[in-house]
Amino acid sequence: MKMNRPAFKIDTENPGSEIAGEAAAALAAASILFRADDPTYSQNLLAHAQALFDFADSHRGSYIDVTPSARDYYNSSAYHDELVWSALWLYKAITYKRQSRSTANISRRLRCAGPIRGTTSATG
Repeated sequence: MKMNRPAFKIDTENPGSEIAGEAAAALAAASILFRADDPTYSQNLLAHAQALFDFADSHRGSYIDVTPSARDYYNSSAYHDELVWSALWLYKAITYKRQSRSTANISRRLRCAGPIRGTTSATG
């Protein structure tokens, strides 16, 4: 597909709490996924998720307000839901390591359960 693909950034003077919040939520969720198999990578993901959340919370503002031309690509009406979403995923990721051992091994149990219906491998 041939089209212009402009790039925009968020920083302290051009906040984008919804963008940073969504990224923080994704990294926190990924840290849970990798915790059993690669704890170092999992901790790295969690640290970056926390940093993005802190940025989004400390420099609140909508991406669309500071980058109106991005509205054609990403139109957001508010950022508060993304802050809550990322806070919930961070809470889950931080408290996940305190849960029972059987819960912490969920990824191993899923792999041992056999293929998911309609796929050829246990990983989907």
